[in-house]
Amino acid sequence: MRKYRRIAFAALMGVALSASHGWAQDADDDDDDKPAAAATTAAAPASGEKEQVTRASKDVPELILGTKEDQFTANQKDFELIAGQGYRWKISAAGGLEYKFVTDLFRNVWMNQIVI
Repeated sequence: MRKYRRIAFAALMGVALSASHGWAQDADDDDDDKPAAAATTAAAPASGEKEQVTRASKDVPELILGTKEDQFTANQKDFELIAGQGYRWKISAAGGLEYKFVTDLFRNVWMNQIVI
């Protein structure tokens, strides 16, 4: 019976500690006073208010990697996203190369569909 209590206590502590990690990030937004960049205004509201998280997914401007002239350029370099919001993001390659992404980009992201 003691083993079950220890297991239950360990599971309870694991759940409690993992939930508190997410709460610590709620007050971590320290860039509210900085002006938004011109390239990120497509995803930000025009009125300057904070955009609310919705259940509907939002479209992010398409990311096109490479051109016929320069295979290592991107059409847009900055994207402003909100944590907890669903997005649709089309990434395509026009340079004719295979591109690799840093694994940190997709490490904390849940993906519903990947089309190749």
